[in-house]
Amino acid sequence: MAGFPRVEEIVSDQTVFTTAVADYDVTNEEFVLDAELRAINGFRVFVCTVGVLGNLIVITMILLLTEFKKGITHWYILQLAIADSAFLLTLPFQVVEDVNNEWIFPDGMCKAKEAILFINYYSSIAFLMVMAVDRYIAICHAFSDRLQKLRTQKAAYIITAVVWIIAVLICIPIMMFSTKRGQEPYCKCELQFPEPMKSPHEICVSEGMGPDVDLGSGFSYEDCLDLFANQESEPACAEPSFSDYEQSGNGSIAESEDTLHPGCHYINYNKGFIGFLYFNFIIMFIVPFIIIAMCYALIIVHLRKTRFRGDSCGSNKPTKDDRDTNRVVIMCATLVLVFVACWLPYHSVHMAKMTGIHGTSDFCGKLFYAASLMAYLNSAINPYIYFIGARFKQQLRRMRSSKAASAVMTFLTRTTRADLSSANSGSDPTSGDKTAKYTHGKDNNENDTRVRESGV
Repeated sequence: MAGFPRVEEIVSDQTVFTTAVADYDVTNEEFVLDAELRAINGFRVFVCTVGVLGNLIVITMILLLTEFKKGITHWYILQLAIADSAFLLTLPFQVVEDVNNEWIFPDGMCKAKEAILFINYYSSIAFLMVMAVDRYIAICHAFSDRLQKLRTQKAAYIITAVVWIIAVLICIPIMMFSTKRGQEPYCKCELQFPEPMKSPHEICVSEGMGPDVDLGSGFSYEDCLDLFANQESEPACAEPSFSDYEQSGNGSIAESEDTLHPGCHYINYNKGFIGFLYFNFIIMFIVPFIIIAMCYALIIVHLRKTRFRGDSCGSNKPTKDDRDTNRVVIMCATLVLVFVACWLPYHSVHMAKMTGIHGTSDFCGKLFYAASLMAYLNSAINPYIYFIGARFKQQLRRMRSSKAASAVMTFLTRTTRADLSSANSGSDPTSGDKTAKYTHGKDNNENDTRVRESGV
């Protein structure tokens, strides 16, 4: 995700190719998946399975019980569950990439995967913000006709469409600039924003080299020009440009805690990528969080004032509506707090890399892995927060007795019977006629019974 790296980083990176927690030797074609990465991938599969299952239950529950028609909050939670499900379904692709140490899917799937990641991140934070504003209007401005118009089903559908459209539009550049990058055959799916192409002379001069400058490192100005001579025509996923090199020790470079190593900083990264990180942190994290925090703070103040007035009037016993309101507010606030707790480490690691993290590349890689897993964990936790807030057992009983569920069960039963009948007819040529006669006679008996019961 960087622009042009420093020359000394290029030389060191070509000397040995390492990943954060994978043990791989460039002189050997065999990729060794170590225990730590296996554990991480196992946890990813667990998070994906548990999260997708929970979100599918939430989606089914809201649709079958038509909860989205009874309250706008449930409609927004439905959108959140859809976003979380799509977000989690990108995890298996990451696991496959780590296992193979390369992106084995087509380049178009790389673009789709990166776009889906950020579309659902942007939509998630947007719907959490919309839910907070909706709760604020519902509680603090319950008698404002003008603001209550924003809480109608039509308004909710329009707001939902706008959120999804904006999220998709923001991610168009992400889709454009995501591709397979690296050295063949170990290219990964990465996002890299373009920057103005510099000439080999400009690159070398920016690194302190020149026609009359001798750094005493054995890497001359002419060597630098030759290195970057074909930079413009070099593909994103290219063949290794250093085939002969000397490895020290066991093939790894000794790293010191006092220096900044690759994977621990974004110094000299291109401005497009740096701007993208600041946009994600400030515009799509800090600003929505401030709006959400203000909404819930005003809600708490309003509820306390209302409770104080009720106590002064002698009616200190909360009503059912009060309990339901408090329950919904607590559920929405919990969703927000969990979102912040899970995503703050991810953004903190990125912001720390702006100035550099003093540690080894291995440490920085593990730190980023942990922060990324926390972000994914948020999408797996959300549905279970909804189960608690929506009284899952009660909702499950309602779902079983709902008309939609009965229709689905009837359809499945009829389909199963039809399959069994066709299977029986296929095994016995005479069974079809017998089954038809039996069914016909049974239907006639049922019709006669209905006629007698109806009194006709």
